[in-house]
Formats: sequence, C-alpha cells, structure tokens
Amino acid sequence: MEVIAENLSMEFRSGHEVTSVFHDVHLGVRSGESLAILGESGVGKTTLLYILGGLEVPSSGEVYLDQVNIARKLREGEDLSVYRGRNIGMVFQFHYLLPEFDALENVLMPLRIRGEDGKQIEEKGAYLLERVGLSDRMDHRPGALSGGEQQRVALARAMIAEPGLLLADEPTGNLDSKNGEQILGLIQEIQEEEGVTVVMVTHSREMAARMDRRVLMRANEILEED
Repeated sequence: MEVIAENLSMEFRSGHEVTSVFHDVHLGVRSGESLAILGESGVGKTTLLYILGGLEVPSSGEVYLDQVNIARKLREGEDLSVYRGRNIGMVFQFHYLLPEFDALENVLMPLRIRGEDGKQIEEKGAYLLERVGLSDRMDHRPGALSGGEQQRVALARAMIAEPGLLLADEPTGNLDSKNGEQILGLIQEIQEEEGVTVVMVTHSREMAARMDRRVLMRANEILEED
C-alpha cells in the first residue's frame, strides 16, 4: 500500500489557546517499503502515525492510502472503522490485549468484530501464532505471557486481516533488547514475505537502521536520512 501525506498540519484548541503540533508536513512511502520515523518527544510522531492510520483527523492536509483520501473522508464524517479493519494493522508500545481472552481469541478479535467466524479463521489465527513462535501458548491469557510474548500476540492480531499497511508505534519500547530484536525481526519478515508497507515510530537509531528508509521529524519538517 502506498502512503502519501501532503501539507499535513495538526493543532489542538483549548478555549482560545491553539497549540500547533506540526505544520505543512509532507511524507511518502512506497508500497512494500519500510520507513522509520525518528525524532525527539513532543514533535508529533505518534500523532502523525495516528493520522496516517485514520485514527485522528488532521487540521489540514491530505492523506492518501493507495489513492484513497482518508483525511477527506474523515472530515466528511465517514466512519472508517471497516476500512481500517481491512487495510491497516497497528502495533503499539503497549499490547492492548483483552485480559479475559486467551492468545488465540485475542488474535481473532478483529475478524470476530466484523462478523467472521468458523474453523477457517481459527486455523488462520493458529498459523499466525505459530509463525511468531507461540504455537504452545495459544490458550494462555495475556497475564500468563511475558512482555515479549504479549507483543508477539499483538503483532499476530495486527496481521490477521492481511492489511496492506502496518503502523508500529514504539513496538519494542517496553521490551528488553532480546525481545525487541525478535519483534523487529518478525516485522521485517512480514514486510519482506507479505509485501506489507511498514511505518514505524521509534527512538532507537539501531532499530531505525533496519528499515529501508529513515526520516527525522522536527518541528514542522521531516528530513530524509541516509
């Protein structure tokens, strides 16, 4: 999935006060490419990621996902939950797994929500958990899993709908180096084998170096890095 952001601006209003997060930002990611967004805290990296994923509406500017202008659709009041569920996978710094469900049930949740059921999707979920090395932990609830295992379940859940775009917000931020390396390796494997476009926000230049491209986000600008 190709991602194009044009003239993006984001500001928050509180009474008469206006706080600008960023202004006139441009970004492009080719289909099947991986991109790391680096930058200091407070420059709006996560906000930008949420805008690319259709979770927040930019104050101005456009976002095209394979030529679909999701920013315009959101401004017009269109509900993009179905579109997001079919086209965008998201992994956050915290796993956000549902504690009352086991690993397999958590992975299947996006498909259950849209009304899919049956043995076929259970086999698909089991395959994804096997792929992330959790074939023997499918019936364990999140509280019985380690931090690295929880994040691997979250990654499998993000991929269950076979999205064209994977957005990752500091996906290794709460993990030790070993588990962080494992998660990053899985993301790279998925990108290469499935042709998924990956946009990852990270503070780690070591992690960023593993992506195809890197950009540095500063106040009101994005700078391409080697």
